[in-house]
Amino acid sequence: MTTPMPLDEDPAQLRQRAEETRREADRTADPIGRDTLLGIATQYEKLAALAETKQAKATAAETKGSEERIVMSSKAAHGPSRGRA
Repeated sequence: MTTPMPLDEDPAQLRQRAEETRREADRTADPIGRDTLLGIATQYEKLAALAETKQAKATAAETKGSEERIVMSSKAAHGPSRGRA
């Protein structure tokens, strides 16, 4: 097995760890050990889902920030807006 890594891992890597852990569980004769490994695999899947959510939020924030910068730079390029009478 590999060394645990931080939560901000790539979801694909976390899912790969889950799969490796399940394979290890399949090779384990001890029922308690097998159940423990399957529980760990489930937790890796949950971490992968959390990492996906975190990435999606970060991407959305980056997109929103980019859109706001475009609007602000467009307004700056066109000068101050003037009200019409």
